[in-house]
Amino acid sequence: MRKTLDDLLREWSGQQPERKTPWRALRGRLWLDHALWLSGLEWTQFERICIQRNRSASKLGGKWRAGTTLPNRSSAQAMERVLPGTAWVFDLALFQLLSNEPLTRSRLTALTANFRQPGFLDGHCWRLPHQDGVAISHDSQTLLHRGDLWGLFGLVGDVRWAELEGDDYKHLECSQDAFRALPALLRTPWAAACVPQLYELLERVRRRVPYTRDAYEVEWKTIEELAARAQFSAEPADRSSDANGYAELYPDPIVLMKRVRDRRIRQW
Repeated sequence: MRKTLDDLLREWSGQQPERKTPWRALRGRLWLDHALWLSGLEWTQFERICIQRNRSASKLGGKWRAGTTLPNRSSAQAMERVLPGTAWVFDLALFQLLSNEPLTRSRLTALTANFRQPGFLDGHCWRLPHQDGVAISHDSQTLLHRGDLWGLFGLVGDVRWAELEGDDYKHLECSQDAFRALPALLRTPWAAACVPQLYELLERVRRRVPYTRDAYEVEWKTIEELAARAQFSAEPADRSSDANGYAELYPDPIVLMKRVRDRRIRQW
């Protein structure tokens, strides 16, 4: 289990973890936005039918929306009974993988075991919902091309496993593809408002490994420009082709670090 300097400082100081951790706030907001979108209702109707459930008025929905109160598992279960198809967002282990803290092998296994299975040559593969076939270990592109939260879950899962196992190259590769997955989510109506917060949590996680922290920067402007395109597809096979029949290449939001020879200068 790798620990950052911040992890060690928190341990030495005896600092208690915050109850409203950023990943919990993101989970609550994304779950609520997805439920609102799925219902097809205006907020006032959604709050009355799905949150208050036609009982006496309460301010709980407004507090969830403002982030001053966070929904819990019971809240998600109650919503699922009224609006089926919403609980999976709350239950997605992606959010806990985005916590800025060291994860033990047993904890990582518990978070990913239902979808990460032994594969070929001592590797692992992902078996995710709504997917034909599997995404094998060291094949982050298959997860990237899904363009959804499940694909991002697999990518961040690989990032955290690489952090634990000291595989810096895989950590670098998968963390880059996690950022490349954001334009597709920014085009997803119910997820778009949460993508900036998602970006911040990804930054914190990738900077836990010095090799990845210093290897590149991410251009948020490029992510926004890709999401704003009239035609965009996370899957290259669905993109327009050039004169040679190759799929269109999109601008890369990842800017690699360069070192100028004989100088201690970094250029981005």
